[in-house]
Amino acid sequence: MNKPAVVAILVATSAFTTVTLAGEREGGWVAGTGYTSFSESEDNVDISVSALWGSLGYQIKTTDNFYLTPEVKIGMGIGSDTIMVDSTSVDVELDSYVAASLRGEYDFQNGAYLFVAPTYAKGDFNVNVGSDFAESSSWEFGAGIGAGYNFSAGKKVEVAYESFDGTDMISLAVKFDF
Repeated sequence: MNKPAVVAILVATSAFTTVTLAGEREGGWVAGTGYTSFSESEDNVDISVSALWGSLGYQIKTTDNFYLTPEVKIGMGIGSDTIMVDSTSVDVELDSYVAASLRGEYDFQNGAYLFVAPTYAKGDFNVNVGSDFAESSSWEFGAGIGAGYNFSAGKKVEVAYESFDGTDMISLAVKFDF
């Protein structure tokens, strides 16, 4: 993702605010940032890469304690993993990560919440074998579950687990209502 697009998203979202009545959250824009660890094991080969990402969603209150949130995540890979395949060293790197999801969230009275999220995501990978270079990219459906805690008005922390066709992802995030 190019920097002008990220800046445009941040500027566009800064113009919106959350509507509240009597201190109760009614829905509105939600932004976040997080860290995700991706891991996949196949044929005795384990690959682990990670990404930093930002997200933007719009939370819609459907009942007193339940929200639906369409959300988009955009991230960039950090680090790489080196694996051995038939005594050949292979470097795998996550270049970028894009995902669209529809979260269903149930909020408890104490600030804790649980969520599920079917997701459609794409990861762009670079693979280096010696002096040979290849790129791999695919869109896949997956699903995730998670839990979070609203520790002050509009500030949350959460942890999530997602699975995409054999790839497991664990995320830690900070979210902000605005």
